[in-house]
Amino acid sequence: MHRGNVPPPRFSLLSSLNLRAGKTTELTVTARKIKEIIDGRVDGSITGVIDEAPAPIDLTYFRHPIPPSPLDLHPQVPVFEVRAGHDFGSGLIEEFCDRNPICIIRGITEELGIDLNLFSHDRLASVHPTMPLKVHVQQKPKDSETNLDEERIPTWEMLSQITSSTLKEHVDYMEKLKREERRAKKKREDTVRFGIANLSEYESVFDQQLTELNKLSRLFKPSQEDDILTLMGYVVPSLHGVYSFMKICGVRTHAHEEEGGIPSINIEVCPGCSEWLACELQYVTKVEELAARKGLTYGDGSSLWPDHKELEAAGIPVYRFSQQPKDLVFTGAGTLHWVQGEAMGSNIAWNAGPLSFPVLKHCKWQYERDRTQGRQSTIPLEKTVWNIGKSGVVKEENVFYDVKGMLCRSLSHLMMQERWMEDAGVDVEDMEEEEKTDGLNCDTCLIELINLVYVNQSGEEKCFHCAETSGGVQAHTVRRQRPMEEFCSIFDGFVWMVEME
Repeated sequence: MHRGNVPPPRFSLLSSLNLRAGKTTELTVTARKIKEIIDGRVDGSITGVIDEAPAPIDLTYFRHPIPPSPLDLHPQVPVFEVRAGHDFGSGLIEEFCDRNPICIIRGITEELGIDLNLFSHDRLASVHPTMPLKVHVQQKPKDSETNLDEERIPTWEMLSQITSSTLKEHVDYMEKLKREERRAKKKREDTVRFGIANLSEYESVFDQQLTELNKLSRLFKPSQEDDILTLMGYVVPSLHGVYSFMKICGVRTHAHEEEGGIPSINIEVCPGCSEWLACELQYVTKVEELAARKGLTYGDGSSLWPDHKELEAAGIPVYRFSQQPKDLVFTGAGTLHWVQGEAMGSNIAWNAGPLSFPVLKHCKWQYERDRTQGRQSTIPLEKTVWNIGKSGVVKEENVFYDVKGMLCRSLSHLMMQERWMEDAGVDVEDMEEEEKTDGLNCDTCLIELINLVYVNQSGEEKCFHCAETSGGVQAHTVRRQRPMEEFCSIFDGFVWMVEME
């Protein structure tokens, strides 16, 4: 078997395309032409479709178009004031959000007539008092500026334990604290409790609340038929849920980027307020380095509360602002942020995955970052772009080119695997419809598995490369979810029509 037939050891949806070697582009290439290039790659007569040794991702490519000046270490959070009679079809709010890593949209709930009283903790408890609740028990901060360990020494590491309760029990806890504050008899507490409820888990129970959010303009709605989260094809609660955060003064949400690198929406429900801190995606690696010097790891389930003064001393601009009642905070794709309650109240929050170029760009970056760091990506981007291609929902030309390019890479990688097995005489079993499942990942490297699954004698599911390095592909049972013709049909049917413009 010719060595040129072996698929590349590192496959990336961001690999450079070499389509010009086949005298075509991602706009004009067909599945048949890709097959011809793959066959030419095998006999060495032509370069393959993709760069088979992709360089590490360049984070600078994903910088915000107008990053803050290095001297501006205290950037002001941008605020969009929604005036009476605002035309929500004008696109002004969407453009504003795309331009900024984080921003406040003020007045939108009033203008759209959204009843936030539906989301008060009292109202939610009256609807479903016994609803199970996840509660974070945290050490009470000494003040809003510091984060201390058990010995009261400043640290970035947040101390938080997760326990359970019910909606009514947690609301009773909040009400008790409120009464003690009014009587000026508040006891010294060493811990604070932060309740989190996923309203989407009880969709029929909280139907009135969830329906109320459909009054929001397109960018801010929790779920739409043509957004990335829906096109994933299955539900991940941490991504798809509408959450109620029930806070008292001092509770904190650790520093994080949204899963999958997508935007988030957060509305402050009266009467509370929250303090936000945030920095742009381009500074995340610097934050990781600072945490590492302290023996801490950013990501992978860690809970960090970075000292904003240390960040600023390291040349990292930090947004710091207060979210007032009814304010909507839009956190752009990839923005690092951490939040603390300044007063008792509630927030509602969810993720939004509009199929726009900025969001898709950050999803790609997060997906590639997860791949190179050996983490399972929350959003199965390769499967998602095939669903996008199948649905044909793309409305922006630059998004079309981006998706088509990823489909080129994915299809070529699938074809390389199938050609290898054909030449090696490896039998492939087709799965029955009831056997096909969503969200498959390699049990070794955690990369997303697309169509072809390599199963060893222990039942572990692997990608081609992990199967090849653990006994060889021939020692595995190769199972296929869909025929190649189906992928080719989707690829050729995904075209940009001039009349769409």
